[in-house]
Amino acid sequence: MPVDPAKLAKLKKLSSKNKTVKVGGKRINKKPTTSATTSASLVESEKIMNIMKAKNGHSLPDVQEINFFCDDGEILHFENTLISKPTVTQSEEGTVTAITNAKYQSKTVTELLPGILKQVGVQNMGLLEKATKELMKRFEATNLKESKQKKSLTEDDDIPFIEEGKTF
Repeated sequence: MPVDPAKLAKLKKLSSKNKTVKVGGKRINKKPTTSATTSASLVESEKIMNIMKAKNGHSLPDVQEINFFCDDGEILHFENTLISKPTVTQSEEGTVTAITNAKYQSKTVTELLPGILKQVGVQNMGLLEKATKELMKRFEATNLKESKQKKSLTEDDDIPFIEEGKTF
């Protein structure tokens, strides 16, 4: 079988340009592909960070805990853990705050009361007063239940005396 030098030169030229793709032969290697391993949360975080950069956002360093007070008395609680450290970015005007790399828990004021006494500002004192009233009501309700239980245990009027030989 004669070899055409023009075709051979053309094949060498093609193979020197593309070293990842083989020309000819039974086994044709595919071009190497890269798999995308980015998750949806990373994509969302990148979008949020790009928006904050457009608003001249600055990150707040060393944030341990974040609490957002809602109007309905519920609190969105973000906490710094070993697994996730929340990243807080705030716009220059202070109108936009973004929290990324964190999961929140929905809690009430009574659940967070001991830890947030130092953090509550003047604008949230109404919520704190409401929480203390709620705690006092719960405390009084449990005290009433306990006193009723003690009273019912001490009274022997409801328990009949059983005599030998009598039937009911």
